[in-house]
This record gives sequence, C-alpha cells and structure tokens, in this order.
Amino acid sequence: MQPTQISRIKVGIVALMLTLLAPLAVADTKIAVFDWQAALMGAEQVKKEFKDIDDSLADDEARVRQLAEEGRSKQERLKQDGAIMSEDDKRNLQQEIRDQSQEYQFLVNKLQKSRQERRQRIVEQYRPQLEAAVQAVLKSEDIDLLLDRQAVTFAKPDLDITQQVADQLNKTE
Repeated sequence: MQPTQISRIKVGIVALMLTLLAPLAVADTKIAVFDWQAALMGAEQVKKEFKDIDDSLADDEARVRQLAEEGRSKQERLKQDGAIMSEDDKRNLQQEIRDQSQEYQFLVNKLQKSRQERRQRIVEQYRPQLEAAVQAVLKSEDIDLLLDRQAVTFAKPDLDITQQVADQLNKTE
C-alpha cells in the first residue's frame, strides 16, 4: 500500500470512530489521547537507559564516522589523481574503496540492529510500569475512552494525557 492510501484508510477509520462515538460524547464521555512512545521517553529512567545504550555504542559510531571520512578521502584522491595514477594503483585504490564501503555498510547495519534490539528490550521491560501509569491516570482523571495519539488526526492539547502518564512513570521509579 502506498502512504497516501494508508493515510486515507486512517482518516476513514477515524471518521468512522467519531461517527460511532458521537452518541457517547453526548452522554458526557470523557475522551483522551495518548502517545505511548512519548510518555515512555518522558520517563527519566528510560532516558538514562537509552543514553547508556548510545554511550556504549559510541566507539562503533566513531569507527563508522572514520570509515566514512576515509572513504570520502579516497574517493577524492581517485577523482583528483586518477588520471595520473598507474592502472595497478587505481585498481588497488578502487578495491580499498569497495572494501571500506562494505565494512561501512556492515557496521552501520550492525549498529542500527543493536540499538534497535536493545531499545526494544527496554520498552518491553517498562511496558508493565507504563500500563500501570496509564491505568492510574485513567482512574484519577475518570477517562472513559483512550485513543492512540497516532491514530487521531486532531485533538485539543488538553485531551492529551501523555505528559501525565510520563509524570506518573517518574513517580513509580
């Protein structure tokens, strides 16, 4: 599916939900929206653990930057000096560029995969606390219906309980 089709489907679903929810709104139903990712990132302990991940991957990131810079330098050298280089030197330099490019791609993929897996473990670790924080806010605010912020086209800022959930998460840490 193309992004525009997905957007149309989302708008259609939201419109259908609003049509179905209209009678509930008349009956004083309290509705809220919530962005679970933002709430989780608002928790100080999660921020710290994500920063620890970034810190632990700093050496690999430095190596990736170094490979990129070396590759650019070799590309520039080939561009500038290629006409006066011997065929063997040119072939060797091109092979070095290919080898470095492969190493660069491997390290970038490894780094992204590692970061994603480790962050996912943290999200799973904090899921129970997040759910408890959501329930606490729902109860304290007497909210009847909670919608995912990503599925809603528009909501007034006062309907968003994301920060309240993040605050609740920080209280429970």
